[in-house]
Amino acid sequence: MRSGSRKGDRKRKEFGMKRGGLSRKIAGMMAVCAVAFGLFTGQAFAKSSDAKYQKIAQRIADATDTEVVKTIRWGARTTAGVVTSSVETKAEVRLPAGSNVTVVQRDYHAQNGVSQCMTADGTTCYIANKFLYFAQPLATGAQGDYSEETKEAYVNGQSIPSTTDTMIWISLDKQQVNVFKGYKKNWELVNTFPCSTGKADAPTLDITFKKKYVVQKKALVVNGLMYYTFFYGSGIHKWPGGGIEAIGKVPLSHSCVRVQEKNAQWIFDNNNVPVGSRVWIW
Repeated sequence: MRSGSRKGDRKRKEFGMKRGGLSRKIAGMMAVCAVAFGLFTGQAFAKSSDAKYQKIAQRIADATDTEVVKTIRWGARTTAGVVTSSVETKAEVRLPAGSNVTVVQRDYHAQNGVSQCMTADGTTCYIANKFLYFAQPLATGAQGDYSEETKEAYVNGQSIPSTTDTMIWISLDKQQVNVFKGYKKNWELVNTFPCSTGKADAPTLDITFKKKYVVQKKALVVNGLMYYTFFYGSGIHKWPGGGIEAIGKVPLSHSCVRVQEKNAQWIFDNNNVPVGSRVWIW
């Protein structure tokens, strides 16, 4: 009886080990599927989110015969081998570690984000931020600014409301602060001046991260920075220290928006830009 019992115990133990191994394999397969599904849904979400603003900008330009407004692009490279797919053809795209790409629309949700990229051969695809090193901003401010007609057509076509008679559009690509007076769909440009927004590793977050920015408050000095106008954890302030010759050309800040002293003072004046005014960043 004892011998039979030991044999039965061994069989049950062997079966348990096999079943345990099978369970671990199934669990592993499920984890892989979960990761793959997570990346897929992340790509799909990023696509619908960022493409929205590109399409609206194109539609506005077509309807008003003005320039197409674009957001800033970024030079980046992959930090690991990446397998993704072409947005246009759905064909598989394989990029080895160290591949250079142009980020057309950056997802500003740090490591959890999925950014729209363009490969060296012009293929558009989506790559998770955790596999990207953002090397440099590709702002085009040095090549000139948008026309007044383009700026007004763009903000009015976006139907941007404000609780005051003022709104600010910070153009990341052109490195310009544009101030408008009026109301939704009837904004008129009253002032524009060069700025420097956030650099590659500390970017100024655009409307794909948070759509509704407003001027929250103002302070004469914040950590040594003069004429500080706050919006959502960041702000506009006087350029500190040297290097101001890069203004309007190169993003150099730590996510804030640097401007010349006279312009920081102008925005700081509540008669020009009241607290509560809408801030549009793209």
